[in-house]
Order: sequence, then structure tokens, then C-alpha cells
Amino acid sequence: MNSDTAFLDRINLFLPGWEITKFSPKNFTNHFGFSTDFFSEILKSQRKITYYDAIDNYFTLGAHLKQRDSKSVRRIVSGFIKLLHPDGSFSKEDIREYLVIAMEMRRRVKEQLKRIGGMEFWDTNFSYIDKETQDEILLGSQKKEAHP
Repeated sequence: MNSDTAFLDRINLFLPGWEITKFSPKNFTNHFGFSTDFFSEILKSQRKITYYDAIDNYFTLGAHLKQRDSKSVRRIVSGFIKLLHPDGSFSKEDIREYLVIAMEMRRRVKEQLKRIGGMEFWDTNFSYIDKETQDEILLGSQKKEAHP
């Protein structure tokens, strides 16, 4: 599986373990905690809901994103909304923040695929367009391109 690019391209995101804070005894409590059974039921009920098209209210995905990239970014953003806004109430800035994180996580998958598959996965430049201003924001860059 390590060299199967078709399989790896179906992975939505890559979050390196070294970016996750390690657990220590101070992370645990001696008091009542959140029941994992209850939490898992909440997550299960959220599977029926989707915010797949939430991005389209405010942004357009850049032309460099292929179909799998677009699907992955949309799924990640939908997941963030479900976890952080279970009532379904979110703002444009919320979506922008989740979109940037989702595109970075998906770009990491593409970078790994580029190492394995070479030129087939050469394009890892992702961007999105703000529908209100028509500015194209390039991921990982402060550069903005204005469209007439």
C-alpha cells in the first residue's frame, strides 16, 4: 500500500503526528468526564447531516484542485462544521478558516503522492476565490490575485 498511489489518493487528509500535542497526566481528570458512549452517539447522528456545499456560499475552489482534491476538501470542511457548529450556524470567516486548514491537509497528501508517483501529482498549488471580492487566495502564500 505504501506505493499504491490510487489508494493513497483516496485518503482525505494527512496530519503528521509530530504536530499533535502529547498526552500527559495533566490532560486527565479525577472528576466526571464526558461519556464516550454518548459522544459516539452524537457523532453517529451527525453522519446523516452534510455541509458538503457550505463552501459554495462564500468561495469557489481554485482550478488546480482535481475532483478528488475538491471532494476531500469539502468533506473536511463539512466535518469541521459538524464538530464545531453542531447547530449548523457558521459564518464566512469560520468557513474560510476551515477551508484553509482543509486545503493544507489535502495538499500534504498530494505532496506525499508527488514523492511516490512523480509527475502525475506535480500540481500541489491550491487556491480558493472569495466570491464577494473575486480575490484568488493561494494556499501557503500571502499573494492575492485580483480578478477584473
